Amino acid sequence: MFVLSNTARMSFPVRSIQRVWCPATGVIYQPGKDYCFDKGSNCITRPDGSAIPFITEAMLYPPDEKCIYYPEPGSNAVPGKIGGGNVWFTAVNDYAKAQAEIDYTAEHIDFLPVDVHEQSDRLPRFRNLLLGREDLHVTLLGDSISEGYNASGFIKVPPFQPCYAELIHESLAALHPGKLIWHNRAVNGSSCRHGLTTILEDWKKDRPDLLILAYGMNDFYFMSAEEFLRYHLKLIEEAHNVNPAVEIMIVISMAGNPYWEYTKPGKDAEFAQIIRQYWQTAGSSIAIADVQGVWMEMMRRKGFYSLTGNGVNHPNDFGHRVYASVILSVIKISLYTGRSERSFLSKTPRS
Repeated sequence: MFVLSNTARMSFPVRSIQRVWCPATGVIYQPGKDYCFDKGSNCITRPDGSAIPFITEAMLYPPDEKCIYYPEPGSNAVPGKIGGGNVWFTAVNDYAKAQAEIDYTAEHIDFLPVDVHEQSDRLPRFRNLLLGREDLHVTLLGDSISEGYNASGFIKVPPFQPCYAELIHESLAALHPGKLIWHNRAVNGSSCRHGLTTILEDWKKDRPDLLILAYGMNDFYFMSAEEFLRYHLKLIEEAHNVNPAVEIMIVISMAGNPYWEYTKPGKDAEFAQIIRQYWQTAGSSIAIADVQGVWMEMMRRKGFYSLTGNGVNHPNDFGHRVYASVILSVIKISLYTGRSERSFLSKTPRS
């Protein structure tokens, strides 16, 4: 995404570019006219007259008189910019329309989600069940990210990519020979407290073999890292009460907009650190999917605005794939390229 600059960064140095386009609109951008790049660089530039959108400071931080505040229909802003003011926000795909997807061959790839943590000794029962024919019960608890927000498939706009939870569901179902019983009980706006109150009895009835806990984004502003861990330990205790053999995967949340007071930089790192420390001393039934670690590396390479779906606290389609890849890498399987991915990748772009 070209934000305040006619230069944008990619994750890896480029050998060749096959296509620059916008999956949300189907528009293919033209080399030389809409973009330029130097072989071996990880940057792409936007020349004068380019059709690729350019994001100004006034768009990122709209003045009060031009704001329609969420949750009003047609909203374009939320208050709470650090230092005062507003942040560009969208519940639909306005960010996606301003982002370009670059299909390229890299000179080299020096970072993958699987590099983050070695966990081949974790979740041994789940790994065995996944390859067997017994029924396999998986329950996901989380917030709006896990419910699917700002994935194009969730908001029903092109290119219709499923959210990370559905990508994982399909990947596991494709591998498991038996019946996979999947429950996504994530709820928009919820914190880790929600899993212990409103939906406690619902998810306990699932008797999961694997319980995925994916909270954090809605907890950063309101609780300490120590409180966050205590709630997770209570969730794990409740899970063991209904299935002593249950195994747990804790998803360490992405960071939000560093210029928004509800996702101030640093709180995500505190939460991540305390969960990592717990994981190091926990037994083989506890695994972590360190999305935060990968997310921060992606932000370092590409910037926040190449990853965001709503401008503050949701991933875009690429970000949902990051989530899915990190979670699946824990159990050493790759993101499934089956029915759903074929359906959205087969959309023919237009020039």
